[in-house]
Parts: sequence; C-alpha cells; structure tokens
Amino acid sequence: RFSGGLDEIGLYNRALSDADLKAIYQSSSAGKCKPVGPLPDTTPPIVALTAPANNAIVSESSVPVSADASDDVGITGVQFQLDGTDLGAEDIAAPYSISWNTTLTTSGSHTLTAIARDAAGNRTTSSPVTVTVNPTVTVAATDPNASESGLNPGLYQISRSGDTSEPLAVQFALSGTATNGTDYQSVGNSATIPAGAVSTEVTVADDWGRTKK
Repeated sequence: RFSGGLDEIGLYNRALSDADLKAIYQSSSAGKCKPVGPLPDTTPPIVALTAPANNAIVSESSVPVSADASDDVGITGVQFQLDGTDLGAEDIAAPYSISWNTTLTTSGSHTLTAIARDAAGNRTTSSPVTVTVNPTVTVAATDPNASESGLNPGLYQISRSGDTSEPLAVQFALSGTATNGTDYQSVGNSATIPAGAVSTEVTVADDWGRTKK
C-alpha cells in the first residue's frame, strides 16, 4: 500500500525528452523535484577492426592495425591486442591505429582485437580478426665465381626473417637455359631451414658431381 503523498501532478501534451525531464527536476518552482545530478553513462562504446582484413596473410615488419570506434559521449582510448595480450600502447586519439612488426611474432595463425573505452569506464571488445603470419624468405647467389666446369659449384643461400623457433620448409623453382639433371646434378625443389637457424644453402654441382673442397 502506498503510504506517501503526491505534491503535484503535471500533465503534458507530448512525450517528454530527457532534456525536458532534466529541466523539470532542476526547476526551483515550488513542488518540483529537487536536482538529483546527471544520470550515469552506462552505454558502451562501439568498436570494429578495419585492418588487417580477416584471414589476411602478413609478413612485413610494419603492418598497419586500425579500428573505428564511437561512443555517445566520447572515446577515451583504443587498446589493440594480439592473442589477448596488449599490442603496443593504447591509442588515445582518432584515427586509432598502430604499426605491428610481424617479424617479432611466431609464424602461424593469430587473433587481433581492439578494446574501446569511454570516460565512464565502459569497455567494448571488437569481434576478432584472424591473420596468418608468414616469414619473409629471400634467395641469393653467394658464389660469384661458380662455373659448370672445374671445382667451383653454384651456391645459393635461402634466408628467412622473423621467428626461428620452428624449422621452415621452403619451396623454390629453377629457371634458366641450363637443364636440371643434365647440365648439372639434379636439384630438388625444396629446402628446410632448421629450427634456430636463419638460412640454409643449396649447392648446384656440375654434371660430374665435382664440388669444391
């Protein structure tokens, strides 16, 4: 049973907006409600990753990671995360973006997210984006004096950048006017860089199998 009293009833010819209600509460007129202060901000931000694209393959030392974020009051900052761990410092000003050095990340599949927060402490985590980190592989001829005759075979070095904790199988293709297996001993189309190493060598011996001592 209601045991209180009604001081005043107000009738209005339209629905009242938040601004209307605030004006009524803060009015000094007799019988009006006393000010109760601003209502707390409970609306979480909206955030979405914009780069890299989902299922992207990355291998560079400077990969842009960016997000769009908005809030009914204002965004205080956006923190990017890689596999649940902070990736760089929080970006406190739009446009929200950082540079990711993927050569410091293990090869394979990884998950990126962005966390937006507002001044009231509301936080929103974006939908995750899955990316695959591939190492950068280069091939270089390391013996400028190699020849088909004599004891000086061709020597190629296959190198990788980034994580070296696991062995890396590399596929390669041969080209040129010489015939594989005829003008020189048969060379396969793959090589493996061992775990802990940044490179491996491929030797091209002449058709007699002679190699430099």
